[in-house]
Amino acid sequence: MECRPGWILEAHEHPSDVFPFCIRGGGRLGLGNQTVPLNENELVQIPAGTRHQFETGQHGALFIIFVFESLAGKNKLLPFDPF
Repeated sequence: MECRPGWILEAHEHPSDVFPFCIRGGGRLGLGNQTVPLNENELVQIPAGTRHQFETGQHGALFIIFVFESLAGKNKLLPFDPF
């Protein structure tokens, strides 16, 4: 996900764990009641249900976003077929 300088992602939450990895640039990540910098080559965990927001810095940001659905209450052994 590429974000222009000064872009603001309003506060929201997800039903799954989210792990944004910053490839380039960065900004400020609001997690609950705290705000932390999120910079190039950093990965952060945003647990499911955590209210968060983000604002890019002066150079914008480029992210890869990893989303993990909870396996609670599900069969944790997933089928594997290498062929």
